[in-house]
Amino acid sequence: MVELKNKKVRLVKKYKKDLYRRQDAPITYDMNASIYIWKRPIILKSNNIFRKKTSIYVMPQERSIDIDNKFELNMVKCLIKK
Repeated sequence: MVELKNKKVRLVKKYKKDLYRRQDAPITYDMNASIYIWKRPIILKSNNIFRKKTSIYVMPQERSIDIDNKFELNMVKCLIKK
């Protein structure tokens, strides 16, 4: 994954060996904003949402379609019509 920082693209996480194919890359996950659970005091006093006990829930692909813009909305409408 990459991020844009100071108008430059940089890797978010360095990998120890060179990667030439996507298939050789480690498995990564994307936060899809479906489920977040925190205790309020912890989130208020911390500037990091990832704690020692943080875990993930891997959602099935068919239940985790992000609709962030009009194009994606139209794509989902097409899928619903099928």
